Amino acid sequence: MTEPPVPLTGLRRIWTHPVVHFLLIGAVLFGLNAWHGAGRVPADEAAITVDRPRLEALAGIWRAQFGRRPTEAELTTVARAWTLEEMRVREARRLGLDQDDSVIRRRLAQKYDFLINNPASLAPPSDATLRTYLSEHADRYAGPSRYSFVQLYFSADRGRDKALAAAQAALAHPATAKGDAFPGNPVERNATEQEIRQDFGSNFAEALPRLRPGVWDGPVGSGFGFHLVKITARRALAPPDFAAVRGQVLADWMVDAAQAAAVRASADLEKRYHVSLDAKAVAAVAGGHP
Repeated sequence: MTEPPVPLTGLRRIWTHPVVHFLLIGAVLFGLNAWHGAGRVPADEAAITVDRPRLEALAGIWRAQFGRRPTEAELTTVARAWTLEEMRVREARRLGLDQDDSVIRRRLAQKYDFLINNPASLAPPSDATLRTYLSEHADRYAGPSRYSFVQLYFSADRGRDKALAAAQAALAHPATAKGDAFPGNPVERNATEQEIRQDFGSNFAEALPRLRPGVWDGPVGSGFGFHLVKITARRALAPPDFAAVRGQVLADWMVDAAQAAAVRASADLEKRYHVSLDAKAVAAVAGGHP
């Protein structure tokens, strides 16, 4: 007498399901195909040559990391490591692993940006070019302006609105107007913008270039309150000496030139490629419509 079949448990039922068999067979076939394909490298991809330029590049990387050129044994080891990496890269590309990978796409775009933005790729400018650049940006390199002035001060202790109103009224007759006692020096002589900024604050210092010299002007606000100011002397920015600032001018020119080259490269790319953007699809996807 035969015993009745044992009921299938949940796990056994899964393993005996036809769909599972189909998936397992597919996985095995895929693995066999990948293994079989991996052993047959096209002839044009099978040769890896580590030539003099490649060795110089690898030696340069070593020197940047360790501060010296590698020995023959060290360079051989580095070259061997590079060839193993190159093999894996080629196999990955052959299997299509570089396709639709956002990290790889971003890295390639970054390397392209570095290539076109690299100031080292620019031809060194002549001194004439740098002198022209300096004349166009002289305010970057000139020394600070210096100011001498007197002031009438109206304290914010009375309330900023009242202090402002008092300063505005005093502007009509500054010779006889009386302000409040200023906590610092009411008269500045030959002070730089930085010194004035430290004593009065940024708003006050930034207003000085706009004031008319020799007359009472304002009101000018500060953290203390409001001021009427009469500039008695203003020494303009000293023109920079080319020899003294040439190094900084060169560095700035290189940065600006690289940025300009990047803008031109981007414009050139947009001329060489034609982009079609489905506006209806954008609206549908963004709005979540089918």
